[in-house]
Amino acid sequence: MRSILRNSYRSTERFFIKRANIGAFRFVATQMAARDLRREAAAVVWGQYFSLHGDDRAELTAIRRDVHRIEKGLVMRPRRVPFGKDYVPALVESIARQIDRDALPPEDLAWANDVLSCYFDVTSEVSDDWVAAARTGFKALRINALGQGLVPAPRSQAPESDVSIDALEYLAIRRRSVRWFKPDPVDREAVDRALRVAGQSPSACNRQNIRFHLLFGPEHTEPVLQTVGGTRGFASQVPAAAVVIGRLAGYRHTFDRHAIYVDGGLASMSFLFALETLGLSSCCINWPDVASRYDAIRKHVALAPDEQVVMLIAFGHADPDGLVPSSHKRGIAYLRTRA
Repeated sequence: MRSILRNSYRSTERFFIKRANIGAFRFVATQMAARDLRREAAAVVWGQYFSLHGDDRAELTAIRRDVHRIEKGLVMRPRRVPFGKDYVPALVESIARQIDRDALPPEDLAWANDVLSCYFDVTSEVSDDWVAAARTGFKALRINALGQGLVPAPRSQAPESDVSIDALEYLAIRRRSVRWFKPDPVDREAVDRALRVAGQSPSACNRQNIRFHLLFGPEHTEPVLQTVGGTRGFASQVPAAAVVIGRLAGYRHTFDRHAIYVDGGLASMSFLFALETLGLSSCCINWPDVASRYDAIRKHVALAPDEQVVMLIAFGHADPDGLVPSSHKRGIAYLRTRA
């Protein structure tokens, strides 16, 4: 009965969409929001709730965002001093709270220390009360982290790259979604190396609110891959998998709700390329945003109420005899438009 009602509902939707008028679109959009989007909307609201109630995960994300906002202010041409009245004092207070709770990761503390030190050097001659109060609060933190130079620097100081466009294009052509793997175990240190590469991916305001939930061994990967649909033919022999998860805690505005998907996609692509260079093949697996799928995957993967699954990735040592789709790509004429 449920499937009959679902199919009937979808047929009704298609009926109105085909007629393509404003009233029809409004009707369908309203119904879809009520049915398909309410679970996602709930996750967005949970993220806002955590952001407004002092949740550590949310505050750590906000700290990263505000440190990066200072960096962007420091690189402006011309630089407007002082800047950051609406977030610098709050940032210093947030760092103090996280230090008291011993919750601020060392790498985040080092970055925040260097950037704020640079900021207060730049504003050393500013006499505004709010700058002076923030400077005093920062000095009171007595951060022991040694300066690591984690501040804006001229592009000319960036490390040189010996990766040619030919090598990069070859890597992109070589990487295809592989579904058949050898039973060989996957080296976890190699996966960590690939994750370090993924961690260098750009993200909105450098929040990096993405985590990779790793699974090793078919006894762990198969139940998770089976929650997706479309993997039943090969899920039983996948030696390793990652569930890419975005956290909405730390995003106070609804208009930022898609940032985790963009950031998750960027980090995943870097992860896939890194795996390929390490001799590990991979398969991208689309995640259907359906409530029943979340119910299924939560039996195997702990998800906070503000967390969304972005995608899944199966990976391992490719079976040399396994066939791989060519996945022929669209040409450049389709990819570009010109004014």
